[in-house]
Amino acid sequence: MANKKYGIQDILSVAYKVIAVFGYTPKNKQTEDSPATAGIIERVVKGVDPQPEVVVDAEEIQNAVQYFVNRKDSYERGVTDFDRTLGDILDRGVVTAKQFGFIATVLPSYRNSIIRQAERAEKILAEAEAGKNSDWVGVTKGRQEFTATIESARDLNNAWGTFLVKMLDEESNHLVWFASGDPVWDFGKVGDTLTFKATVKDHSEYNGIKQTVINRCKVV
Repeated sequence: MANKKYGIQDILSVAYKVIAVFGYTPKNKQTEDSPATAGIIERVVKGVDPQPEVVVDAEEIQNAVQYFVNRKDSYERGVTDFDRTLGDILDRGVVTAKQFGFIATVLPSYRNSIIRQAERAEKILAEAEAGKNSDWVGVTKGRQEFTATIESARDLNNAWGTFLVKMLDEESNHLVWFASGDPVWDFGKVGDTLTFKATVKDHSEYNGIKQTVINRCKVV
């Protein structure tokens, strides 16, 4: 039966075993020596190949399913169309063999998300530790001279071409500038230490770090 339905939990259990033994290989990267995970799952489910003898972590499978189901109607930053599609498929509770490719990605994608979350948490802690001595600089709406090093410049990909530029001054105080364009063209690149004039727009905190928001930056 081409459209035979299979229970999500059953297929995920097979996927867990297959990935534990063979690793994960997407269809677009399969080779003769490393067939696509979805294909192996299908062969096992249809009885062509035996099921690998692996103890399944049912809790991890349930956590992975819930992770994507929770994202199926979410449009928060970081949630992709693929996340929503996967969440919708998992929420239905059944799949056809044509959807085994989606199911094969559930555990690897979930595990990668856990790793990314841990890395973000570590980064936040590291930044908080590095920024614990940061203090606010200047007076709001006042214009003054700064000497600081560009730590990062990230394109926010909005309609205004804004770049988020983060700098550290000579006393390790955090400066933030929402530049209206890539600063490399008329200000400087990451790693440059510059003396410039800027207007203090705001004194704020981010992840517990005091930061001075500046604008109208001009190298002197």
